[in-house]
Amino acid sequence: MTVSQACNKYFDEVAIHGRSADDQATNLEFVSEFYGPETPLVTIGPDAVMDAAARRARTPLRRFRINRLTGQREQTTQLPKLATVNRQVVEPMRRLLRHAKKIWKLPIDIEQFPWGDLLFQEPAERTRELSAGEERRFWDVLRPDYAPICEMYIISGRRRSDWVKLEKSKVDFTEASVRFPIRKRKEQGEHLVTLTDREFEIVNQECAKAPDCPFVFTYEVRHGGLKGQRKPITAAGLRRATDNAFKTAKIDNFRRHDFRHTFASRFGRAAGGDLRKLQVAMDHQDISSTVRYRHVHSDEITAGRAAVTVSRNYPGSNVVPMPKKREVG
Repeated sequence: MTVSQACNKYFDEVAIHGRSADDQATNLEFVSEFYGPETPLVTIGPDAVMDAAARRARTPLRRFRINRLTGQREQTTQLPKLATVNRQVVEPMRRLLRHAKKIWKLPIDIEQFPWGDLLFQEPAERTRELSAGEERRFWDVLRPDYAPICEMYIISGRRRSDWVKLEKSKVDFTEASVRFPIRKRKEQGEHLVTLTDREFEIVNQECAKAPDCPFVFTYEVRHGGLKGQRKPITAAGLRRATDNAFKTAKIDNFRRHDFRHTFASRFGRAAGGDLRKLQVAMDHQDISSTVRYRHVHSDEITAGRAAVTVSRNYPGSNVVPMPKKREVG
């Protein structure tokens, strides 16, 4: 079985049934490309994994831009982050080899792979949250037709894929609820999520903007023969709109996924730090994932320390009042 055959077989048997089937399909394409589509799967060893990861790290991202001087479409020279290399080349091969060994009974020595050493070292965990000032600047410069989906991203805490190309057929306008796919590994189907008043208001407003479109969130075409028409918002379009807004608003070191971190921090403070509630709100299977999103601010630490006291009944424990600060002038 070649790497290409194994990728196709794995996708048909496993990946296609997951919530992130599109992402897994893309990653399996990278696996086939960087390990060689005709390479026999049983010949893949640690050296092949290291070589594939190194070549992926040196290959620019498949993104394009229009050169304003020449008007030509050019590929970016930006290289992938090490975490991206892990997700696209190393981790998919680990899953593929384990599945081939366990399910397909191929003669693969899994024990020879020191996966901890083969994975690139990733940066420390992020604790980025959008500040109030940054948020005001962001809304000031963001395209108005992308503002509703970004607001929904922040106030709901749900993943981008839940809102991008959300079908109107998934919305119950009588009960103000949405059916989202279940993300848990051992469960399939959909679960019902009740919308807040503001979320339901946004959904209604967006549906009314493009009555004939099957999707909830749309944008207005600005150029070409379709100018003025509304089309469904895509992941690529959302990326371009938010990237431009981040740059114009001078919001540094902020990613779209940090909207989810922002929600988690604000929800956590409003819910009194109840991680179980936050876990359900963010649709996490494991509460350990939730902990990574819950950022603790310094003022919360100060308030918590101030709440810890001791009994003042022991000898010599009389509290002396703090002297008042002298006023100047």
